[in-house]
Amino acid sequence: MLLENILWVRTMNNYRLYFIVIALVVSGMSYLATNDLYVLIGVSLAFLVYPQIALVNRLEKSSKSYTRYKECFHFVNSFLVSLQIKGSIASAFESVNSSMSKEYQQIYEGIRDFSEEEKLNYLIKFFPFHFYSLFIKIITLWQEQGGDILSMSSHLLEEGRKNAEYLSFCHVQAMAKIVEFVILWIFTLLILVIMRFSLSQFFSLLTGKVLYKVGIGVFFLFLLVCVDVAVRKISQYEIKGWEEYE
Repeated sequence: MLLENILWVRTMNNYRLYFIVIALVVSGMSYLATNDLYVLIGVSLAFLVYPQIALVNRLEKSSKSYTRYKECFHFVNSFLVSLQIKGSIASAFESVNSSMSKEYQQIYEGIRDFSEEEKLNYLIKFFPFHFYSLFIKIITLWQEQGGDILSMSSHLLEEGRKNAEYLSFCHVQAMAKIVEFVILWIFTLLILVIMRFSLSQFFSLLTGKVLYKVGIGVFFLFLLVCVDVAVRKISQYEIKGWEEYE
């Protein structure tokens, strides 16, 4: 769990760098295709500014929702098992806390003096999911009526497991789509490079035409639109309860 969180935090921190690299590559390609500074500047600005404003934040939110829900499921599952064994909410907290993320532990330090029930209720700010809300209701019911906590929460854990599997499936699919998208556009740009050098005389004639330069600009604008659509597609994680806390 901790290693997974570290890897995703690093990925989140690198989104801006990834888009800067993409902007540099695409800008170089645009200049190679046109030998025009105005096209270079226009494409550079579009690819440098728009992703940083619109796409990075979206990807970070998507990554955060993914890691936060996975951590929430880990917390609930581990907490219930510990509660079944030790019979105490305080002991369950002690067992679970060491396996949680650094961000969680920082929040927990701030509520260490709260009562156990207050801690659970406060953590809904950290785990703003319908799944966690149901977990609190089950804990409340167990405190009032007693019983076998694992039996009482079996349906909840099954729902959490299915949601976690769904998120993992979405993540794998997203990675596959990204690879397909990158390969497709790499080949497209390679074709442009090959044509540029194999038909150099023809390109020399074209680069003097305003319509050609506009066409190349539109081509790279279309690429930016494709990047935008791809990012929006792969970042659509639907987790009940998350959106209202964003």
